[in-house]
Amino acid sequence: MVYHISSVLKTQVRITYPGVFVLASKVKLHQAKPAPKKAATAKKLVESTKKPVETKQNKSPEKTSLPKRAPSTIPRPSTPRAITPKPASSKPQPKPTATKPSPARAATPKPAVKSTASTRVNSPKSTEVTELNEKIKQLEKELTDLKAAPVEDRTEEISLLREQLAQVESTKSQLERTNSEAERKIQSLVDELMAKSQLESELEAAKIKLTELGTENTSTNASLQDYVQKYTNTLKQLEELQNLSTELEMMTVEKSKLDSHIENLETQLAEYKNKLSELESQRNENSAPPNQAELDHLNTELAKLKLANQNLKDDLEESHVAKNLIQEKLQFLQGELDSAHSNIDSLQNQFASTTSELESCKAELKDVATAREAAETKVEETNRFFEVVQNNYNSTLEYVATLQSKESELTQNLSNTTNELEVTKTVCEELRGYIVELENGLPAIRESGNEDQDELVAQLREENKTVKQTVQTLNAEYEDAIRKCENYEFQISTLQKQLNETEKTAQDGNTELSKEELEAAKSQIESLQSYVLELQTKLETSNSNDELLQDLEAKKNIIAAMSEQIELLQQRLESLQTERDSLSKSVEEYELALGAKDQKDPENTYQELEAELQTQMLENHNLQAKLATVEALCSQLKESLKDNVVQIEKSKIEYSTLQSDYNTVMSKQNEYYQHIEDLKDHIDELQNKLQQANNYIKLQEDNQQESDMDGEKLRSALVEKRNEMEDLRSSLMSLMDNMNGILEKCEEQAKALYVMYPDEDGMTQLVQDISCLLMLQEQMDELMVSFQWIKKSIDF
Repeated sequence: MVYHISSVLKTQVRITYPGVFVLASKVKLHQAKPAPKKAATAKKLVESTKKPVETKQNKSPEKTSLPKRAPSTIPRPSTPRAITPKPASSKPQPKPTATKPSPARAATPKPAVKSTASTRVNSPKSTEVTELNEKIKQLEKELTDLKAAPVEDRTEEISLLREQLAQVESTKSQLERTNSEAERKIQSLVDELMAKSQLESELEAAKIKLTELGTENTSTNASLQDYVQKYTNTLKQLEELQNLSTELEMMTVEKSKLDSHIENLETQLAEYKNKLSELESQRNENSAPPNQAELDHLNTELAKLKLANQNLKDDLEESHVAKNLIQEKLQFLQGELDSAHSNIDSLQNQFASTTSELESCKAELKDVATAREAAETKVEETNRFFEVVQNNYNSTLEYVATLQSKESELTQNLSNTTNELEVTKTVCEELRGYIVELENGLPAIRESGNEDQDELVAQLREENKTVKQTVQTLNAEYEDAIRKCENYEFQISTLQKQLNETEKTAQDGNTELSKEELEAAKSQIESLQSYVLELQTKLETSNSNDELLQDLEAKKNIIAAMSEQIELLQQRLESLQTERDSLSKSVEEYELALGAKDQKDPENTYQELEAELQTQMLENHNLQAKLATVEALCSQLKESLKDNVVQIEKSKIEYSTLQSDYNTVMSKQNEYYQHIEDLKDHIDELQNKLQQANNYIKLQEDNQQESDMDGEKLRSALVEKRNEMEDLRSSLMSLMDNMNGILEKCEEQAKALYVMYPDEDGMTQLVQDISCLLMLQEQMDELMVSFQWIKKSIDF
């Protein structure tokens, strides 16, 4: 059957077998024009033919006393003529006119063949029924012909015909049942097609929903990207606000400093006012006219005090202005920070809402995907059921075809058997002639067979020699390969020892460099670090020594497997040699047997010997093929060993370059160590200077307490010392910056070295030096704290 389905609900579904059209708009089955009414069934015909026979048998005794008719000399076949198949024609056969039907038969009405237009379709099985009806007509014709035959012969024929009619009726009923089953299956197929159309419509709706959800998903993704962009912008604003907050903290520190400075100025101003009041009170008390020198001295002191008072007032006003500015900036920054926090909160809420929407969309997409998968599985199941029904219908058609072929085969069996008998006769004659020719030409065949056996034995011996030679060469190549592998392992071990020795010497050695060389080395160390990283990537990408060793081990295993195969081939060759010897013995025995044996069956013995020779030649050919494969594998092993040698040489060169680079890095590391030692010495000098300054300040304070000397000199000395302390502080800060930079570089280099050589013993020394530097940095911090305390004491 062929199905043309364009769209189940709109266009036509056409099932192309005779007389059936199924439309999608009206799912009904219409039959073609009904077949013409057939003659009476075979059963009725047999019953009608029985009656005249019974009337003839029950005639009067005068009739029975008559002499019997002689049987007809017409030869009849043992089987009835109804079995011979005749071509089915669409035209109805004409009714038999040889004999008129009996009155009893005419009185009974002929049952017409019921048309099944309302219940079933005119399928190919209905055509089979028409053919069977035609065969029944032929049988009726033969029965009418047989009426003229004698009574005693007719009963046997009628029984045979009844059996055949019963068989035909059973086949007809079986065909009708299969036809009804096919109609039911077709109806179920139509229902399945309608269900499939509904499923396809559901699938299209699911696809439309999927596209809508996809568009919604794209829009939500776009909005989400906008929110992400806003979030990144707010993060940038947060970073700026954090920077502003750090500035704010610095300003608060400066404000606290200014507040303390203002307090100090106010205290000094109060002291000066007290001093002035004291001086005025002294002047009032000393009403006596003072000396001119005292007056001058007092005037100068007064002028100085006034000038200091004015300076203090100016400083106080400037500090108040700065304080107001700082407060305004603080308020502005606080407002900006609050607005930024509110923006961040709103964006976080929007981001949470969009993420919830996205999750809901994902859930809907998952539901749609599951629904789509369910619909697809349902469609696949209906398609499978449709295929099963189609196969069942095809099997029924094939069964009908087999029934037809069996009818034709029964007629052709006799002709085929006769033909086969003739063919067997001709074959037997040919075999007899062939046996005679073999008996005539046996001595020539024996001579040629002996010559062929000698040639085969010599050829097999030569092949055995060549096989042994190839096996020996393969063993020698295997031993050479093992020796090369051992040499490579020894070279790798020596290289490893050299590497360990060079690492130890690089760790033990200490090189001294000048300050100018240190400055040049600083510029070179960055390029060296980049070069070391490149070498590291090369090492990662290229085959390491361990990988080469693994490859060598794998190739050793391959060579061992090849040696095992070679041993098996040697054993096979030895077995072949023994088989050759046994074959030569069997040839000799066969020659002896030929001389003494009766030549009753020479053909079988010669064929057996020839078969044995063929098997031996096949085994020899297989051995040659195996040897060829072994030679190819050995050549591949040779090439792979050559490639391994080249790779090992390359790895040696790369290892030497890496060793030199490692040595240079270790020398630069030692230079760094020396530079760190110089920095330690410089820090010690600075600590000594600080100690000297502290001692000097203490001495000055003691001198100030002991004697109230000239304040101007002391103040100038203190100012100078303050300037020296500021210079010392600036030098300390620069030194600290340099030390931090050096520490960062050392840490980066240590990390790079640790990545490259994680198992080196020299890394422990580097870690100890870094820890020493960190301790020095802590000491410098403590010194800075003490320096701040000294400065405060000096300012006070």
